[in-house]
Amino acid sequence: MDLIRQQDGGRYGSPLFQSTLLSQNKDLEVSYDLATEYHVSNDAQIWVVSIREDVSFSDGQELTVDDVIFTYETAKNAQSTVDLTNLEKVEKTDKNQITFYLKEPQSTFLYTLQTLGIVPEHAYDNHYAEQPIGSGPYQFVEWRKGEQLIVERNPYYYGDSPVFERLTFLFVGEDQALAAAKAGQVDVLSIPITFSDQEIDGMKRLSFESVDNRGVMLPYPSPGFNEDGEPIGNAVTSDIAIRKAMNVAVDRDAIVEGVLHGEGTVAYSSVDGLPWGNSDIAIEDNNQAKAEQILTDAGWQRGADHIFEKNGQKASLTLYYPSGDQMRQALSLVFADMMTKFGIEISTKGAAGMK
Repeated sequence: MDLIRQQDGGRYGSPLFQSTLLSQNKDLEVSYDLATEYHVSNDAQIWVVSIREDVSFSDGQELTVDDVIFTYETAKNAQSTVDLTNLEKVEKTDKNQITFYLKEPQSTFLYTLQTLGIVPEHAYDNHYAEQPIGSGPYQFVEWRKGEQLIVERNPYYYGDSPVFERLTFLFVGEDQALAAAKAGQVDVLSIPITFSDQEIDGMKRLSFESVDNRGVMLPYPSPGFNEDGEPIGNAVTSDIAIRKAMNVAVDRDAIVEGVLHGEGTVAYSSVDGLPWGNSDIAIEDNNQAKAEQILTDAGWQRGADHIFEKNGQKASLTLYYPSGDQMRQALSLVFADMMTKFGIEISTKGAAGMK
């Protein structure tokens, strides 16, 4: 529950337990959480943030500017996954005002203010993740690692009181979650779209519009090693012609219908549907002839087995997906089948630990 050190499921800390300075509303617009206002200097290197005066942590102690400063300084020194390398310093400039000084302009600092949950200086230590204290809508009750997390309303929360008084999160796999729902052991569950045709007595299926997306990531560096000596790159996908051909040959509509049961839309980038997405990048896909021409122009020719080859290198690779993720597995299998039939041979393999 520690977002600073990313210990033990840090992603659950905010928004359950911790508040952030800024947040996003349902339309993905920037809104205020702890902050009441913020100003950015003309050179975009000084950010002045004012915070509320009516906030307490779940233990009843007041949240102050000092807690905000402590959180950001601790995250910076701990080399948190929240990137604060551009933060020169943070200072208290008034009772309820903090000033952030950046080394250089950084537009994404706005996102940082929406991401890093504020922790209490008086209660933060190396064991914070085991019993977190925050100023968010819920307070910690019980956690059994790998099994369940129980939270209840924070009586000191300054915002609208949560609808649910108490929540129990079960940490189980997709198959186990579905079985628990059928047995009447859970009230709400999130299922992969591959299970969307399942009927459960006493429950109804809801589908919501989302900016979530799924896709296939292809390595573009040539084979080699990174600075830690780990192997990177791929001899096939490092050729841009291969990546372009795949992008044109894939049938996105067929994937939406076959894998997502029609519960989705085609996407052409990882930011489709987001405010900064670009709808102009949409292309005509499922065009085998054009895809083949791209490869032919780049020196690839079909071998006797129909698979493209170039300079002795066969267009053959392995696509990995997270084991236990039904949707990503189905996506990988369908994509691999499409590409292999086209002439780029892809085998698939489930791997533990992938996200």
